[in-house]
Amino acid sequence: MNVFAPYGEQWARNLGFRALPADRAQLRLAFVLVLMGGCTSGEPSGDRVSQNPDNHPPIVKSVNILPTPVLLTGPLNVRVEAQDLDQQTVTFRYRWLVNGQTVMGQTNAAFPPERLKQGDQVVVEVTPFDGIAEGTPFRSTPAVVGNSPPMISRVSVEYDLAVQGRQLVATADVVDPDHDEVVLTYRWMQNDKVLKEGKSNTIEAAALEDKSPIQVEVTATDGKANGVTA
Repeated sequence: MNVFAPYGEQWARNLGFRALPADRAQLRLAFVLVLMGGCTSGEPSGDRVSQNPDNHPPIVKSVNILPTPVLLTGPLNVRVEAQDLDQQTVTFRYRWLVNGQTVMGQTNAAFPPERLKQGDQVVVEVTPFDGIAEGTPFRSTPAVVGNSPPMISRVSVEYDLAVQGRQLVATADVVDPDHDEVVLTYRWMQNDKVLKEGKSNTIEAAALEDKSPIQVEVTATDGKANGVTA
């Protein structure tokens, strides 16, 4: 390749080129400058994440899954203890694992109980971020989903029209998160006195002492734990 050698013929030979006469200087000088620009080393192109050499990545000191023990009566939550030496605001990224497998789409601090069953082993991995750099991910101790007691959401009392109103009947809406068989017991009360107690959800109108309000307490059990009495 022929180029103009502004610093002499020896300079051109050192670059591996043959020097040209000066009357072709303008065109060849421009060419050699472009050529040299392409040969120089530099930073690679593309976006780069700016780094602050004085920044200290945040540190997670502990992670706990709540409630303890883990039950399916509500969402699971995470309690995180973290530290940032630069006193910057720290946010967290979450990754939930059930029986060793990542649960896709679950990246929040709360985990839905519908995705679990009794006996599952749950772990949450927390990664801290201070707005500049991420800290080292920290995994919680595995938590095993225990037995969840049945839950009563509503209890109602009405006259039983099938027997012409001669008895009252109680109806309870109950659900067991583990899908265990549930047994209900009823305690009928009037004027702070127990009139009837047992598995029957009815009481004869004749057993009532007067026209005072009637109360009924319903307890649900799955054979392992009792739910909250309603």
